[in-house]
Amino acid sequence: ISDQADNEIVDGFLEQITGEKIVDQIEPKTTDLSEYGLKPSLGFVILVDNANRKQEIEISTKKNFEGLVYLRKDQDTKILTSSQTWTTFLTKPADQFRNLRLFRGSISKVDLIKIKNLQGSFDLRYNDGFWFSPQRTDWKIDQNAVREVLTQATTSKGSATIPEAKLGSVGAHLLTLEFASGKVTWKGLLHQDTKTKDVIGAISPDRMIIRFAPQTLEELRKKRLIDFRDKTEPFKFDTVQIKKIVAKTRVKTITLTKKDDVWHSDNNDPNFVTNSTLAEELVTKLSRMTVYGYLESPAPKINLDSEVQLYNEDNKLVFKMSWGDFKNHEAFAKSNVFKEVFQIDDAQINRLMIHEIVKPVAKLPSEGQTDSAKENTEQKVE
Repeated sequence: ISDQADNEIVDGFLEQITGEKIVDQIEPKTTDLSEYGLKPSLGFVILVDNANRKQEIEISTKKNFEGLVYLRKDQDTKILTSSQTWTTFLTKPADQFRNLRLFRGSISKVDLIKIKNLQGSFDLRYNDGFWFSPQRTDWKIDQNAVREVLTQATTSKGSATIPEAKLGSVGAHLLTLEFASGKVTWKGLLHQDTKTKDVIGAISPDRMIIRFAPQTLEELRKKRLIDFRDKTEPFKFDTVQIKKIVAKTRVKTITLTKKDDVWHSDNNDPNFVTNSTLAEELVTKLSRMTVYGYLESPAPKINLDSEVQLYNEDNKLVFKMSWGDFKNHEAFAKSNVFKEVFQIDDAQINRLMIHEIVKPVAKLPSEGQTDSAKENTEQKVE
């Protein structure tokens, strides 16, 4: 086979060889090497360095009573014993050293990606250091999501090649993936094997048909262009500026002001205490939120009855997010730094812990309380 080898496999092969140790040395009592399975032998592993110096290891067909194989180095008269790993090295088919990655090229040179799946088809193009969508130039694309496509293509390894004559019929089309680098175009056409459910990939211009695991590029088979939108865009604001928080929900409304790096409630009620740490974390968590889903069609009429407002020291609004009722853990939302309505999940709102920031002060037990009542009150205080 004359083909590109898999560097990882070859490096691993060499690393194993250099780690192998001699267990014993034997001075043969006879010139008949067939006693040791070396005439004929199983074969040779020959290593050649940059100076064209060779080292030849001959491996026996027999094993000793400990299950070790016999070896000879460079036709030496001494016979060595070592582990059965040498037999594994020697019997490994040449086909298993081939580079069976889905994409063999350099991802740093790719400047165009074309994707076609059951959801439709779309392109992603690279220009001036950024990936964008030619179909929707108004959308900001998640750069990491695009890089993940390239990474998955180079790390997806097949298990074996399939001769075209033995391919037979294949099942449903799963994915067509194209990468372009200048005038060079690579294409991977993925179908499902109707019997084994494996993925069969026809790769060009290498003209290879490779068998892959059933889950290969499973997520990409379902992706739409909208799934590549930057999910952090509606939450971009400078957290350092924030000096005031106003949070409104159906249950309560709180107003907090930051003084000397400590958050205080504006109601000045001695019966309530403010958790400054949770207030600071609320600002940070808002800046790190992500969109649960973008809408492909205009949003229905919605009542955004909960919101968080963040102001700077000049009492100027920096960031505002409003949201409505949650259904199946999802709700519509809107922010002042993004023009579209989007969806958020309730887990992110729960993590803001709005209702835990300002809470009543735990009261100490008064005289006349029973021991059990005192004990319960002490536990609450703790």
